[in-house]
Amino acid sequence: MWLSADSLIAVTDNGSRRINLFDLSGRHLSTVRFASAPGGLVPRPRAGFDDGTWLGWVNSGALDGQAGEVIRSVMVYFRFLRDGGLEGEVFRHEGQPRFVNQVGSRVHYPFIPLSPAPLVATDGTRVLFLPGPTREIRVLEGVGGPTARYRWGEGRLRLAGEVYGRYKEESLKEMGPGETFRRYARFYDQDLPIPEHLPCCQSLVVDALGYIWVERYRLPWEGDPRWDVLDASGRWLGSVGTPTGLNVIQVGADFVLGSAADSLGVERIVVYTLSKRP
Repeated sequence: MWLSADSLIAVTDNGSRRINLFDLSGRHLSTVRFASAPGGLVPRPRAGFDDGTWLGWVNSGALDGQAGEVIRSVMVYFRFLRDGGLEGEVFRHEGQPRFVNQVGSRVHYPFIPLSPAPLVATDGTRVLFLPGPTREIRVLEGVGGPTARYRWGEGRLRLAGEVYGRYKEESLKEMGPGETFRRYARFYDQDLPIPEHLPCCQSLVVDALGYIWVERYRLPWEGDPRWDVLDASGRWLGSVGTPTGLNVIQVGADFVLGSAADSLGVERIVVYTLSKRP
């Protein structure tokens, strides 16, 4: 869900490849249905642009295969017209790999642990893409390759193998006994192709003023969230901490909006004031 350039609430419905539009009072105005992508693939809405067009994506990798296989896929992003018609491909990249894990007659397809999930956002006109373990954002202003690359910091690439043992233990500990535990215990017992390095980042958000917020990657047992903030030209401005457990949804000119669970595990929406120093 996001607020469009013309102050409408846009709510995605991925299963039905559509976006529902509401006014600020919550009244439903219209529905935009996306056309099929090449090959008949069903696109998923991702974001909107200031000119009223849309960004959507498809995943070429089918959830299928023999036990023990790795599923590789390609994520393809398209631009769609205001009415949902297909305009053209914007870019594509390798998706996060999955593993075919079978326990008895049950099969599931978890992601390879510690593999980077490619991060994508828009600032209203451009697409911002952060693909892997290095601190580099690729900027796309049209169809084709990136028109700019933003790099910041000299963060050391952390080796995944040094933390993988603890990562498995912590992950299983959180699940408790039951079917899910049995499936993932079997999963972690496989010889999985974990990446050489940990991801550098785990969230990418563009705020109301066009600043780019990048959340640094944290392992489950690590401390409070930390975000690097860049201006629209890629210049690093500083870092900001957010409360533990806050899932940032939107950053405005003077606020941060997110969701968090209370002491009973009930989700709630919270707003924090954002104060900027001169």
